[in-house]
Amino acid sequence: MGRIIISFFGPPPNDFLTRKALDILGLYLTSSTVAPLNKEYIEIESPLWYICTYCFQKDRYLTIHSSDISFHMETYVTNINLEIRINSVPIKYLDTFNEKLATSLKLIVENGVDMKRMAMIINKDELQVCGPH
Repeated sequence: MGRIIISFFGPPPNDFLTRKALDILGLYLTSSTVAPLNKEYIEIESPLWYICTYCFQKDRYLTIHSSDISFHMETYVTNINLEIRINSVPIKYLDTFNEKLATSLKLIVENGVDMKRMAMIINKDELQVCGPH
């Protein structure tokens, strides 16, 4: 088994709207059994690895869904570092995982986002932040 970290430069630290959008996107991709990456990598006959996501709230990271792929934002003075961390990847998939993930994400874009599910995720997140109206 091995670990992979794929890292990207993110938005500026004060771009709160984009940061929140990335948090919501991470939830959409990984937060339930019907999430696209869960369906592809976990909810199959022989799961290869597991998925989780972390979100930043009040100066700390909260685990949203426990498992072994995580979306992580690290805040620095001038930028946000976006990381996808994949743990417990079988050795035979280490060299090709980043291409497999890129293909998975492209298919999600091509097939479109389930806007009803996205609205439900946004509403649930709003309730966690603001509480019931």
